[in-house]
Order: sequence, then C-alpha cells, then structure tokens
Amino acid sequence: MDRETKKKLVIILDIVSAIVLAFLIYYVFLMGDTSPIKTDELSAQPDATILADSDDIPAEDTSSDIVSTSEPSVNSGGTYISRSAIPDGKTVCMIGDSRFHGMHQAVGDDDNVIWITKGGVGHDWYWQNKSTIQELDRDTVIIYELGVNSIDPRNGIKAINDLHELGFTNIYALSIGPVDEEKESHHGYHITDEKIHEYNEYLSTHLPYGVKYFDIYTPLCESMVTYDGLHYDDDTYILWYDIIINEIDH
Repeated sequence: MDRETKKKLVIILDIVSAIVLAFLIYYVFLMGDTSPIKTDELSAQPDATILADSDDIPAEDTSSDIVSTSEPSVNSGGTYISRSAIPDGKTVCMIGDSRFHGMHQAVGDDDNVIWITKGGVGHDWYWQNKSTIQELDRDTVIIYELGVNSIDPRNGIKAINDLHELGFTNIYALSIGPVDEEKESHHGYHITDEKIHEYNEYLSTHLPYGVKYFDIYTPLCESMVTYDGLHYDDDTYILWYDIIINEIDH
C-alpha cells in the first residue's frame, strides 16, 4: 500500500470514529440512560417511590377503642351500652318497683344479679319478700329502690334498718329518681319533685351506720328521658344501671 493510500485510509477511519463518537454522545445525553436498574440500586435512588401492591395498602381503620371510664359508652344508634361488669365474687340484689322492673327488661339477665321487683309496689314489697331476702349470703350487695309509690321515708328507713339488722354489710339506699310533672299530669301520676326532695333529704340523714346513701336523682336529672313522666326509656334505665354498678365497691 503506497503512502497516499494509507493517508486516505487514516482520514476515513478518523471520520468513522468521529461519527461513532457523535452517535454515542447523542444517545447518552439526549435519549437518556436506559440501562436496567437492579433491585438493590432502587433503594439508593433519592427520587424513587415504591408503591405497595393494592392488597398491601391498609384499609381505613373504622374500629374504635373500647372505653373503660366512668362515662357511659354509646353505640352508633345513640343507645347507652352498659359495659361495667359486676365485681368479681359479688352478687347484687335489686329490690325495687316498676322502675327497677323496667331496668331489668332493658339490661336483661345476669347470673350475678337477683331482681325482686314489681310495678306499683311500695315499702311493703320488702316485707312480702323478706323470707327470700334473708336467705341470701350476707355479703350480697343490696340495692334498695322502693319509695316512689309510697313516699313515706320513715317506712323506707324501717325496711333498711331491718336489712341492716339481718347482717347485710353492703347496702345501698337509693334516692328517688326525678319525674317530669308536666308529662305525669297527662298519664294520671301526681308525684311532685318537692315530695321527692323531702323524701331524699330524710333518707340521707336517717340511715343506720354503714348503709350508703346513693344519690341517683342528680345524674338522672341531667340525662333522663321519660315517656309518661314517671317511667324512663331503655337508654335511661341502662345508664342508671351502669351508674349503680360503677358505684359498687370493687
């Protein structure tokens, strides 16, 4: 190969090299780097976002905590839910009139609760059932709720004194709960708040030593619903029950 031919060949190779180099520059800088990224390199990319599969994305949490405080729980329908359990090892005896009867229907049965109730009865109801009551263990929690049908606090004190003398050591004497006098007038009831206050005042100041006075009038005044002025709706009965159970010594 003569000298002139070699010179032409070198020029051609230089041109080809220049073209190849230009193509590579165009490809890398204008088209971008399309080389595959390894899995372990993805986490190193500062702008990379890893999306979970649809099955891995948590659904909206619609559950709610279970509240365990002195405040009553309320379900989505607005009904109070009694969530207080009877203290371990205790039995409760509920002695009362139609209000406790309505409460029993609202809260249902519990193996640790004895209901001695009847509509329209007064303090004589205790004496009619004394033989049953005195068969109970003396550590039974006694809840005494009679009075609204016979607002004579002296008869109430007499029955409670008898319970105390029988040896029951955990007795709660309930005040009479509030009424709605306007609604009462349309349903034939005539119990006044004035009489209720007189009864509650006497009861609270004449109980034998060790018997606990339980003011239910105040909390129920703030939240009661009554359909006839005297008897409450289920929400109020369940709330009342819950207040009682929370008051029992744990």
